[in-house]
Amino acid sequence: MVAGMVYKLVVPAMGGVEELRVLQWHKAEGEAVAADQLVLELETDKAIVEVRSPRACVLRKISVPQGDWAKVGPPVAFFSDAAEEPLQTDIAADFMPQWEIV
Repeated sequence: MVAGMVYKLVVPAMGGVEELRVLQWHKAEGEAVAADQLVLELETDKAIVEVRSPRACVLRKISVPQGDWAKVGPPVAFFSDAAEEPLQTDIAADFMPQWEIV
């Protein structure tokens, strides 16, 4: 059996924005996420950013709750290929190498 991966979702630097408010989580910890499914909405003073999953996975841990502010850099959540994966957050790969703002 091939080991799956653990991924971290971080807020990237976007035009001088240092933090975004977590407007709404569309999935809860432990729930399966389909590829291209809406996972999270973030809010800046000018826009709402939809975050969709680039792959099928499981939302394992939410680090920034709904209503709180997510800073650029630290992970806002962790995902894994399967729910049984050990959650080794210190070696998590990037969940989204690039963000697409819609």
